[in-house]
Amino acid sequence: MSLKAFVLIASAALSLAACGIQNSGNGNSSGRLDGIIGGQVVNPSDDMAHRVVALYDVQAKALCTASIVSPTYLITAAHCVTPGKTSNLRVIFGTDLTQKSTIVAVAAVLGAVQSPLWKTNQRKDTNTGDIAIVKLAAPIPQGFMPAKILTEAPLVQTGAQVLLEGYGITTGQPDPKSANDNGAGVLRYVVTTISNAAFSASEVMIDDSQGKGACHGDSGGPAYVKDTAGNVFLFGVTSRGTDVTCSKGVV
Repeated sequence: MSLKAFVLIASAALSLAACGIQNSGNGNSSGRLDGIIGGQVVNPSDDMAHRVVALYDVQAKALCTASIVSPTYLITAAHCVTPGKTSNLRVIFGTDLTQKSTIVAVAAVLGAVQSPLWKTNQRKDTNTGDIAIVKLAAPIPQGFMPAKILTEAPLVQTGAQVLLEGYGITTGQPDPKSANDNGAGVLRYVVTTISNAAFSASEVMIDDSQGKGACHGDSGGPAYVKDTAGNVFLFGVTSRGTDVTCSKGVV
């Protein structure tokens, strides 16, 4: 893709009023989250900058976040994709979608598969199956790498620290008439805690009540935990929030 196309996509990302406009027809009774609040900007040289990408629908102008899990596959939220209709999706590699100098590459999507639970459970309060796999049209650029997937379930427990990443808004109360005051399009991270590790059979609740957490635009973004040696592992995908202002919890 040409540099001109990169700039067009970055400009489109800037135009998002609330960042993370949801795909129509995939509502959830709890309300979705798509940004990192109370966090810090990810440095382009940090390892965490090389495991996460932006997933942008150029037609719907919807922004999500995704994690790299192999050279050609990503993991994100089910509500961020529509199987069979992925031609409008673009994967953007870079920490700041508003600056063309930080956009490393843009890739097309070959296809996506949602969790089988999503079709029947997406409007329920728990076990929604809001998770999907995305296949890239080309391998990830040099310097990017798959996240390590957690295999030790006991690390996911109530009170454990969690690191979240996302390209979403930095306030839970954005101005819908402004495209410049919500912080969308910049990769950020924040450290918070698991408030309920047994929220449902397939979901955990993460604390947003201390002014730190995920918000609109972070949908599909990663949740990491650390082991005793300090290694970081991907264990979850940001799905939805319990309130529209991102001030209580995120599933």
